[in-house]
Amino acid sequence: MSSGEVRCRTCGPTGRQQITKSPSNGERMGLPRRLLHTVFAGVIGVSSGPDTLADPAFLRYAPGQLDCARFQETSRGNVETYTAGRARRESVGLEGEWRFRAQPGRADSVQVEAWFDTLSVWRRTAEANLKPDTDPVIGGRYRGVMSRDGRYRADARPFVPDDIAEVADLSRALDDLLPRLPTQPLPVGATWTDEAGLEIRRLADSAGVDSVLRFRSTLRRETREGALRGDSMPLRLTQRIREDGSFAWHARRGLLRRERHITIETEVPPEPRVQRAVRARVEQNVVLERIPDECEPTQR
Repeated sequence: MSSGEVRCRTCGPTGRQQITKSPSNGERMGLPRRLLHTVFAGVIGVSSGPDTLADPAFLRYAPGQLDCARFQETSRGNVETYTAGRARRESVGLEGEWRFRAQPGRADSVQVEAWFDTLSVWRRTAEANLKPDTDPVIGGRYRGVMSRDGRYRADARPFVPDDIAEVADLSRALDDLLPRLPTQPLPVGATWTDEAGLEIRRLADSAGVDSVLRFRSTLRRETREGALRGDSMPLRLTQRIREDGSFAWHARRGLLRRERHITIETEVPPEPRVQRAVRARVEQNVVLERIPDECEPTQR
C-alpha cells in the first residue's frame, strides 16, 4: 500500500446529544478579533442593525445561505510513512475555489450542487514533484442532500482521473467540507457533543462584527478498517483521527470561515495485499473561507 492510499472516513451516525457549560476562560479561544473583522467586512458588511433571526445561536443550513456561495479552500499537509524500517516523507497541498447552488429538499433538507471553479493540487517527495493537470475535475458536479445540521449524503461525484487521485482523493471532497452543526441552541460557553466523537463549543461573540458567532470543534475517533484504492474488500488496520478546529457563523449568511488541524495515525499489519507492516502519520491544516457570492440566486 502506498502512502497515497491512506484514507480517513469521517462519516458516522449521530447519537445522544448533551449540552454542558464550559469554564469561562475557554470563551476567549478562537480566531483573533482583528482577523475576523478584516475577513468578514468584505463578505457581509458591518451593520449596527439587529439580525432577522430570533435565536442566532440555533444554527442550521438553509438554501439561501448556500445558493451562489463561493468558498476558497487552502490545504497544506505532511505525510510520513514507515515500511520495513524505511521512512518516506511527502508534502501535499491544495488550492481551490468552490461554487455552490442550493434549493429546498425534502423534509427540511437542502439539495446541494457544488464544483471546483479553480483547482491546483500537488505532492512533493524527495524523488519527484507531482502537479497534475486538474482540468478534468474543474467544473465536475458534486450533488447531494444536506440535513440542516450538516450531515451530507452524496448522490453524484465527479470522475477523478488516476493521476489526480494519486495526489489527492477528490471524489469525496465535499463530504466533510462544511462543518457539522449542533442540533440545539448553544449559549456562550456551552458545549454540544454526539456519540461519534464530535464536540462543539460556543465561544464569545466577535466584538465589532455584527451577528458573527464563533465556535470551537474537536473530533476524536478510532477506526479498525479502511480500504485500498481500487479494492472493495475491507482492510484491517488501526486508525486514530484527531481534529481541532474553529468556525465562524453569521446568523443570516451562514458559514463564513472554517479552520481545521487534522492528525491521522494509521497502522496496517501484514496481510496478503500488504506484505509488510505500514505506519503512516498525516498532519494537515485546512482553511475554508467564504468570498463574495457571484450568481443569480435560484428562484424559490
